[in-house]
Amino acid sequence: MLNRKMFLTKSAFSIAALVVIALIAIACAPSAPTTVGKFQIPDVVKGKYNVAFIYVGPHDDGGWTQAHDIGRQELEKKGNNLAT
Repeated sequence: MLNRKMFLTKSAFSIAALVVIALIAIACAPSAPTTVGKFQIPDVVKGKYNVAFIYVGPHDDGGWTQAHDIGRQELEKKGNNLAT
């Protein structure tokens, strides 16, 4: 029983040491360079509801993205208090 307890203690210590070493290595790693995306986020229009849409594919894919784009177009037609 004593050998099993000692083995479990050593195993737990080894795992804890590996976790600490991994955390230190991650903290000391150089950060990735920041890059500018190719899309510009428009400024907030004051006095209007600012609405954003995120498409997961082309706007004319015949599926959910196209349905969202049609909804966006209807909002732009009917909603004079909206900025998309």
